[in-house]
Amino acid sequence: GGGGGGGTGAGAGAGAGGGAGAGAGAAPSSTRLVNEHAWVSEQSDVAMREVCRDYGSMWTTASATLDSRHYLACENMYNLYTCRRDPNAVTDDERRRLEFVGGFHLGEHVNRFREGSLVMRASAASSGSISSLTPKLVFGCVSGMLGVVASVNHDEFAVLSRLQAAAIKVLQGVGDMPYNPWRKFVTSSRADECRNFIDGDVVESILDMSRDDAERVWAEATAMYGRNGGGEAAAPAAASVGGASMELPTVLSSASAMLKYVEEVSRLCH
Repeated sequence: GGGGGGGTGAGAGAGAGGGAGAGAGAAPSSTRLVNEHAWVSEQSDVAMREVCRDYGSMWTTASATLDSRHYLACENMYNLYTCRRDPNAVTDDERRRLEFVGGFHLGEHVNRFREGSLVMRASAASSGSISSLTPKLVFGCVSGMLGVVASVNHDEFAVLSRLQAAAIKVLQGVGDMPYNPWRKFVTSSRADECRNFIDGDVVESILDMSRDDAERVWAEATAMYGRNGGGEAAAPAAASVGGASMELPTVLSSASAMLKYVEEVSRLCH
């Protein structure tokens, strides 16, 4: 799953579907995350039965279903996190355990997730979009902030993560505050680096940069594929990293292509 700090967001592995809130679902066999427990409602008027849980308990303030195996929640120290269940695990204990797979410090108290997006639009596939990013959830915070959680495929997550890392190198943080420690997932019982989330605000900030800074971001991002782009000249179709060939995505073929792609990502989430 994925989240954006008040803006767009993308996460690897988020699938179709989604639900908000706690309690029994109105439809048969609906899955919900309730206080870090995944439950299955056999019927809307019958008590739920527990199918798995996260044993690293946290004070959950809001939760949602991303798909039949992945769940998104926020807890009272203002972190978003995702858990995954494995119904095909070998032992009963493994099947009943929710695995923590991603964390992100949002810095806001989320009290509601709702399925949907901020505006109505055609799907990325039907509209001929160059991005697979698809808004799944809208969340509301105590402060009044609204945010969007979107799903993205694995290959595009790799592109976005490189753009985010490159933008962080170029951006000047407020008060020179380092970015990565701020986004680190920290609770009273668990600490983990931010992972499997993309900060949409950081990616979108590329659109507000000067041309020179945007080209620096592009050069940094292409360097992560094994070659420093340098300037507006188009990068090669493939690069070698540690003896292995890595194909450079079309959306990073030039600084102009990168900006067009980021504009599309922004459009899909707003």
